[in-house]
Amino acid sequence: MSARRIPVELVEFGAGDAATGIGRYASAIGDALQRHTESVDPCHRRFQSLPGANRVQTLRHLPVGIAGRRPGSIVHLMQIMGSALLRYRSIHPSVVTVHDLGMLVSHEDDSLFTPLGRTLMKQQFLGLRRADRLVAVSAFTAHTLQESLAVPRDRIRVIFHGVDAAYRERPSAADPAVLDRYRPPRTPGVFDLLYVGSELPRKNLATLLNAVAILKARGQPVRLIKAGGAGGDRWRQATVQMISALGLDGDVVFTGRVDEAHLPLLYRVSDVFVTTSRLEGFGLPAAEAMASGTPVICSDAGSLPEIVGDAGLLVNADEPEAVAAAILRLRDDISLRTSLVERGLQRAALYTWERTAAELADLYTEIAPTEGARSSR
Repeated sequence: MSARRIPVELVEFGAGDAATGIGRYASAIGDALQRHTESVDPCHRRFQSLPGANRVQTLRHLPVGIAGRRPGSIVHLMQIMGSALLRYRSIHPSVVTVHDLGMLVSHEDDSLFTPLGRTLMKQQFLGLRRADRLVAVSAFTAHTLQESLAVPRDRIRVIFHGVDAAYRERPSAADPAVLDRYRPPRTPGVFDLLYVGSELPRKNLATLLNAVAILKARGQPVRLIKAGGAGGDRWRQATVQMISALGLDGDVVFTGRVDEAHLPLLYRVSDVFVTTSRLEGFGLPAAEAMASGTPVICSDAGSLPEIVGDAGLLVNADEPEAVAAAILRLRDDISLRTSLVERGLQRAALYTWERTAAELADLYTEIAPTEGARSSR
C-alpha cells in the first residue's frame, strides 16, 4: 500500500500573472514538486475575488476565498498579497511565501503607497501573521519578518529560490538572430554590462548610470544592456531623462521584456552582470548570472551579500565611484574574472528547484494533518 501523498494548493492570482516573477515561482515550484517528490500532490489554485474586483486592484488583493480548494489540503499562498484572507477565514494548515517586505524596510517602497494602499498592506501583514508557517526566500527576509512583524523564528523556514536548468547549459554557439532581437552588435573594445530588472526606485539604477557616466568621462568604453520592463511608464521616463542628463544616449540599450528562453543567452554573452539595488528579498538575476558563468558586481544591501557570497564583487549601493572601479577591475583583471566565474558556478549550484521542492516537501510533512484530522476548515 503506497503512502498517502500530501495535497497542497499553490495559490496565486489570475492567469495573467504567469509572466511575472510570482507566476514563474509558482510554476517552477509546481513542476519541481511533481518531478522530484513522491510525498506531495500539488495543484494550482486561484484566489476568489468579489464580483468586478479585477477592475480595481485594491479589491482584487482582498480575496474572499480560494477557487476549487480540496478539503484537508495545505494551502500555500505564493506571495504576501492575498494573505488578508487568512485574517478573516480560518485556513489551516497554511503557508505563505514571503519574497520581501519592501514597504517595511525601504523608504523608496513606502513612498509609493497611498494611504489606502498602506491600509491594504496592513491587512496583508495581519493575515500573514496567522499563517502556520512562513517561507522566507533568504535569511535576510527571515530576519526582516522577525524584526518588523514580530513573527517567531520557529514559524519561519528559509527556503531559497531555484535557478532554472537552462542557465547552466553551455550551447556551442550563440544564436545571432536572438542577439539581434535584443541589442545592437557589439563594438570591439567596449565592455558590455548587463542589468536585469525593473527601474523602480528600490533598484537604484541611478548609481549604475552614474558609474557608466564616470567611465565614459574617463574615456573607458562601456555599454549598459538594460533587460526587462521598467515597472511603469513613470520609471522609464525618469530613467530616460537621467540618461539624457548624463550624456549617455547611445550608451544604454533597452531590450524590453526578454523571452524566458532567451535570457540565459543574454547573460552568457555579457562581460559582467551589475546591480546596485538597495533591496532584494532574494536576488534571482544575480543567481542566474552566476549559473550562466557571468561574473557579478552587486551592492552590499538586502539579501545580495548572502546570495552571492564571495562569488562576486560587493560595492556600496550609493557610491558610483566604487561601482566604476569594480567594473574596471573586472575588465582588466582576467584572473579575477576567471576566479569569480568559477566561484559563481559553485555558488549557483546551491540554488536549484529540486532543492527547493525537497525542502518544501519536508515543511509540508511537518504541518500536514493526520488522516483522521483532515478537514475543510
